[in-house]
This record gives sequence, C-alpha cells and structure tokens, in this order.
Amino acid sequence: MAIGPPPPPVDPNPPVSGIEVEVRPVTHLELEKIKNDPFKGPDQTKVLRLMYKNNVEIIPATGCTAVRYMYRYIAKPTPVSLQNNVTFVLSEHMHQEIVDEAIKIALEGIEAKRNQTFTPIVDNQKE
Repeated sequence: MAIGPPPPPVDPNPPVSGIEVEVRPVTHLELEKIKNDPFKGPDQTKVLRLMYKNNVEIIPATGCTAVRYMYRYIAKPTPVSLQNNVTFVLSEHMHQEIVDEAIKIALEGIEAKRNQTFTPIVDNQKE
C-alpha cells in the first residue's frame, strides 16, 4: 500500500499535437449548414476545407489550431506528339510498370500461346 498525494486529474481533452487529420471539402452553402453540427462539422479527427478563387481556408474544430497544411495536386499532362518529338514526364514507378507490360506483351508473342494476359486489349494474334 503506497501512501502519497493523489494522482493529478486526467484531462478529458488532452492537447493533440502533430497528427494528420481528414480534410473534408465543403462549399459555402454546406458550411453554413454543417459548421455547428457535431457529426458533420469539424472535430479533432477532421477539418473542413473551403476553397474560393486561389485561396484555401481550413476550418478546425473549436479549440483546435491548424499549424500546417500539406496538399498534393495532379499536374496537367504535357501533350505528347510523336511527329514533333515532344516527350512527357513519367514517374519512375510508372515507367517501370509500362516497361513490365511491354515485356509481358512481347513475350506472349514469342512464347507458346498460353496464359495470354493481354488478349482482350491486343487482339492481333488470331490464327
């Protein structure tokens, strides 16, 4: 049996730091309807994102602060022209996937006609 001061009370809402949360995009109209809704509004696991023109507004729950916001975007692809020798940018893993598929198609044309994986798309191997 230990004798000493009682343990400190446990904070029911401890401060949370450095976590990633869900970002839910909303429109102005949706924001007015849901910002105070405890189920659809922001909380400690999700924030709302409002976009207008070239601005982004992050709306966290009351008592929470958004410290950093990271986003990704999909770049508009560069048009490819085989006549003008215009190439395009590929990530390393996508390049490898294309090479692997090309090898698979080439081997199917060389090897026995078994287990053809690309027959529905490339149907030029009819006998």
